Amino acid sequence: MRNRHSIHSSILLVLTLLLLTSCGKNATQEGLAHVAFNYLKNNNFKGYSKYLLTTDETLDVLNELEHSKLFKSYSKQKKQRYFTVRQNIKSHVSRLHKKLEKNFRNILAEGIKKGVDWKKTKFVKIKIGPEDQVYDLGSVPSQHIYIVFKQGKKEYMLRLSNNIKTRRGWVIVDGLNWEEPDDE
Repeated sequence: MRNRHSIHSSILLVLTLLLLTSCGKNATQEGLAHVAFNYLKNNNFKGYSKYLLTTDETLDVLNELEHSKLFKSYSKQKKQRYFTVRQNIKSHVSRLHKKLEKNFRNILAEGIKKGVDWKKTKFVKIKIGPEDQVYDLGSVPSQHIYIVFKQGKKEYMLRLSNNIKTRRGWVIVDGLNWEEPDDE
């Protein structure tokens, strides 16, 4: 009996640790904003790429969509596009990751043109956009996250576009765009 209790305790401990580690730094939009900014600041696409939408997550989102009321209302043509994407999911996600690496590099370069010395930047705050259904994903939340940072006294803002919440936490789908900072 004691051995069985020990096994149950061990299993419970392992499951708890898995749960805690699976919701890492991107468990919230704030966490995703911080890691994205830090990897950008340090020109580390490899680290940034850990927070990109994966093939498995894309399949999870597509499965949820396929079983939604929204999907039933799709036209025949829209459903066909869905099935085409699903059939070619690995190449679709691979192209997306290449596009996001190019986006990451372009944001760094544009920042330099704007006078940004990335090593001297400091995170200021984030703003969360309203929950959008940009991709018609039914119940899957997607939002823009605005990252405000500064160098010296000058503030800048980036929009991390159309992030979605998966079992792993919030992930990057469309990458970064420069925005004009608010005058708050």
